[in-house]
Amino acid sequence: MGNPLASGYKWLPIWDELTNAPGLVTGEYDGQKYVLVSDKPGQTMVRGEDKDAWGLLNVYGTKDHANQPAVSFEFDDRGAELFAALTKTNIDNALAIVVDGRIVSAPIIRTALGKTGMITGKFTEQEAAALVHALRAGMPPASQPLSTHSATPSVDKDGVVWGAPENGIQAGLRYGTSRHPYEPGEQIDFLLLVRNVGSADAVLDDYVPLSGWGPTVHDANGKRLPVAIPAMGRPVKIRRSVLKSGQMLEVGRIWLELDAQSPDPHIDLSPGEYRVSQTYRFDKREGTTWAGEISTGQLPLTVVVKRDPQPAS
Repeated sequence: MGNPLASGYKWLPIWDELTNAPGLVTGEYDGQKYVLVSDKPGQTMVRGEDKDAWGLLNVYGTKDHANQPAVSFEFDDRGAELFAALTKTNIDNALAIVVDGRIVSAPIIRTALGKTGMITGKFTEQEAAALVHALRAGMPPASQPLSTHSATPSVDKDGVVWGAPENGIQAGLRYGTSRHPYEPGEQIDFLLLVRNVGSADAVLDDYVPLSGWGPTVHDANGKRLPVAIPAMGRPVKIRRSVLKSGQMLEVGRIWLELDAQSPDPHIDLSPGEYRVSQTYRFDKREGTTWAGEISTGQLPLTVVVKRDPQPAS
């Protein structure tokens, strides 16, 4: 593919097929597709520190003016300022959106933008939902409202952190037990919830039990940490749920072991502060009114130093 780095460009791998990115300079190496992107000042917007720190307040699925699947987003104040400057000087250029070092989308900048924007393209519902999930997973934590790298998640009176509504459906996560600080080697029990915040009944299809699902974990700096998810090994069956407006469904329990040797979903965490969320999928089948992926808010998790066992008295 050559080496254009000296001229202010670099190759980045593609996360998946880019359906909204015509005219890009592409290459392939060892079975991986790459896109040539600019690394020049004024044509990049990378996460900074202190006064240059920025974040996303929200990412959610929506519809464009033609009623086609799209993805909307909202920056914090610093992000809006930087994004306005970037888009104003790059109209009609493609914007490579990079998560964890991979390009997840490359829409054309049609006009100068600021605090909010919409990513459009020839998306299917599934592709738009996957893009929302990828962007949420790689979101730098917003600097608002406290001008810090990570704002405290909003936990309601029942201990639930709710994600952004998706066409009338909202997902939330809370602890399944009353204990919140955990030690390495322990098991954490989360309860996954969904509720209908729309005005019409919602018909949802999923599979039970919840084998093969595990939470997403970020550290205090917003970096996503790998969670080991074992292959689904139990038989499942389809569950249909009908939620009236305002009604809530307990989807099921999600387990996370703080033990690298566990056969269940697990992660090895050192003592510190973390954020846990969950993305879940409802299937599109005959009779359903809502399908796709939906994500909860980020639940605070504290891991403390493992205590020495107490001697028997």
